[in-house]
Amino acid sequence: MGLVFLNDFRYALAAQKRWTPAAGRISGSKVVCYRSRRSTSYYTYITYSYSANESLYGSPELEVNRQKIYFSEDGAREDLQERFPIGKNMDVYYNPSNPSESSLGLAGAPSPLVPIVFFLAAFGIVGLARHER
Repeated sequence: MGLVFLNDFRYALAAQKRWTPAAGRISGSKVVCYRSRRSTSYYTYITYSYSANESLYGSPELEVNRQKIYFSEDGAREDLQERFPIGKNMDVYYNPSNPSESSLGLAGAPSPLVPIVFFLAAFGIVGLARHER
């Protein structure tokens, strides 16, 4: 899991450094609920629009707040509304070779602390397992 978050962070950082910045706006948001027999999970998604080369582009649905665990749909919706309210202006970074490819840069990526916590937890568990032998 830590590697997934680290890869997301690296991609967002590279996009922010190498791609062209543009003014964007959050155009939609939603919470998706997945229920199983044992648990319920909540995922938050946004869409945004931006202009590049005198054309208007829209993003596909982008999962945000991937590192957060929500205990209710209302909690997920409140967090989404707080961080990514519809109409909020945001910096968008688009690929100059393919303007329809875009990223929110670090604003849409997990914190670099998240993968570090996963790696430390994994090393701690392995250390405990070795110590108990």
